[in-house]
Amino acid sequence: MKSNAPCVLLWFRRDLRLCDNKAVSLALKHHLPVIPLYIWDDLSEGECAQLWLHEALTDLKLQLGKIKSHLVVERGNPEEVFQELISKLNIKAVFWNKSYDAGSYEEEDRIKKLLRKLGIDVFSLDSCLLSNPDSVMNKKGEPYKVFTPYYKALRSTLKVFEDLPDFDCSVPLNWPESESIDDLDLVEPWGKDVISNWNATREGAEDALNRFIENALIRYAEDRDFPAIQGTSRLSPYLHIGQLGPREVYNAIQKSSLEDEIKEVFIRQLIWREFAYYILHHFPQLPICSLDNDFERYPWSEDRKMLLAWRKGQTGYPLVDAAMRQLWKTGWMHNRLRMLVGSFLVKDLIQDWRHGYRWFMNTLLDADIACNGFGWQWVAGCGCDASPYFRVFNPYRQSMTFDPSGDFIRKYVPELKALPDKWIHCPSEAPTQVLKDANIILGETYPHILVPHQQARDQALNGYYMIKGKRENGNRSKTQ
Repeated sequence: MKSNAPCVLLWFRRDLRLCDNKAVSLALKHHLPVIPLYIWDDLSEGECAQLWLHEALTDLKLQLGKIKSHLVVERGNPEEVFQELISKLNIKAVFWNKSYDAGSYEEEDRIKKLLRKLGIDVFSLDSCLLSNPDSVMNKKGEPYKVFTPYYKALRSTLKVFEDLPDFDCSVPLNWPESESIDDLDLVEPWGKDVISNWNATREGAEDALNRFIENALIRYAEDRDFPAIQGTSRLSPYLHIGQLGPREVYNAIQKSSLEDEIKEVFIRQLIWREFAYYILHHFPQLPICSLDNDFERYPWSEDRKMLLAWRKGQTGYPLVDAAMRQLWKTGWMHNRLRMLVGSFLVKDLIQDWRHGYRWFMNTLLDADIACNGFGWQWVAGCGCDASPYFRVFNPYRQSMTFDPSGDFIRKYVPELKALPDKWIHCPSEAPTQVLKDANIILGETYPHILVPHQQARDQALNGYYMIKGKRENGNRSKTQ
């Protein structure tokens, strides 16, 4: 029998927080009992990100329980879930915050049509970004494709956002049935070690933000490129799942007592994240097609052994291997290293960037379509405002510059820890006696290099020049 008591649905998606949430704020204004809802459709997250989702949903349920509310968890196609709930509940309105990929838009449109046909009010809001992606356009009314003018245009409109009320409203007398979060099977046995490195709760999100502002923000510009230093915010998993909102991060940074120049370095990075979603919104092919169509003709290698060695951190390049092992062990990778391993996969191993995209989607706790797709196209040189295709990261130079003492390498590639600083970046070039003293046998305890960097770089550039219709020009090539 259908309940006659009127209520509203609050559909949580990647906005798993009760504060700084536009959908929550607007639902409160209807003054009807609110039923919080989460729908798991088995397509929402990669394998590693599911670990975080499990923790975040469990925490959200606990938060709601403290205010006498409840989280209704459903499994299945969202349209079918809504049809089932409509048959049981007297729903007057549904509130949610938008997602920004093409599949989500299509799904939202279908659900809106279903609900409106039945006379149910629908409110789809922007709470996962700093601004609506359609609100910032160039003088021609077209989307920006280069970051700096986009940054300037958006930055000129930003100010401290108004505070939104936290979730606190009446609850229904009777709740619909709910799936158990544990029964969603989001956590694999291997995942317990990965998630143990994090506090994947709202409290953990607040602590991480406060620690960053108090301890690291002042030196963010100087320290953010050094993976052995806790110099980055490490907020990306919380932002991805929505335990933190970008508006509240922006507000917290702006309200800190630090100088504007110091704060702006991080705000620029927050807007860089925004730009990734902006590009996905306007170019929904971002995760599957090179935005520069020339790159669809690139002569990629199909060497499966090289791809597997890259995934396992067995390339023979210590900093690349350390980064890939950090990813496997912790579900996260330092941003400088994301650029390095991306360049190495695409421009040393000549592997299609989409292989890297898919691996990151499955192994990153913060994997999302926008930032992951944008990042891979940037490093491959085929996206909007991409790194120039002729820029090739030199793994030795990156290692010596950003892990000069080898501390990060020793942490994640312990078989090299006895090497002197001089040789830890390039054991393949170390004298035989140095390797012997460190108990290293190349090809046994640590692999030989997969490819010589200079040779691979030349092959990559030749491929780029071919698809661009340009002859190789040494003045155009650039290594970092």
